[in-house]
Amino acid sequence: MKFILTFIFFYSVTCDGQNKIHTPQKTPKTFYSEITRQFFAIDSLRNVDYDKLEEANNEVANILISYKAEILNSPDTFDYDLIYLAKSSDKMLALVSWDTRKGGTMIAFTTMAIYKTSEGIITKMLLDKTDEDMPFTYMHYNSINTIAASNGKKIYLAWGNGQGSTIIPWQELRTFSISNDKLVEPKILPNTSSNIRVEFDLHEFTDNQKVPVIKIKNSGRTILVPIETDRQGFSGKYKTYVFNEKEFK
Repeated sequence: MKFILTFIFFYSVTCDGQNKIHTPQKTPKTFYSEITRQFFAIDSLRNVDYDKLEEANNEVANILISYKAEILNSPDTFDYDLIYLAKSSDKMLALVSWDTRKGGTMIAFTTMAIYKTSEGIITKMLLDKTDEDMPFTYMHYNSINTIAASNGKKIYLAWGNGQGSTIIPWQELRTFSISNDKLVEPKILPNTSSNIRVEFDLHEFTDNQKVPVIKIKNSGRTILVPIETDRQGFSGKYKTYVFNEKEFK
């Protein structure tokens, strides 16, 4: 009986040790391998079985969830061209965007938010549940600036861009905050909004004219928004908004 118990104990310890040895370590390299393989699958389905694209994109989300801690805590961004990653300087919030391949000239970017709470790291897809035809963000976010309100709350200003078509570029500034362990969008931007959106028509631009971007200055406390013409060209002017510790005026 002692021999049997000893054997069982030794077998259990050995197997447990083997499991620990064979558990793959999550690194930028393994992340790159998994995400690249999945986007290869998406690109393969794009022109063969469009109906399976949603399932394939859900797997991208699953990979991101699996690597959420590594993504949020990594010293550098995962710059692999397949995804766009913007992180706040305090590493409390990251926005990961990618092309779902479900659009055409209007690229259907979708975005996952990864953020820290007292309960751990949470993920949330930024979906518009009020619009079944356009549920995605249609923006990939490139940068996050952090400012503090008078109540001590941190507010994150995320800037991103996308396109309605090759001649209709658009961009957005969007606010986020983590309140009571939930990701919220404080309405502190003009017109009691949580986002500013600018859209241009390149038909209204000269050959050498560049598309102006929303400028974020003074550590995020000053915003310069390019003003469109009636025909969605650029007027050459900007509206300036300044943060007064509560909202932008």
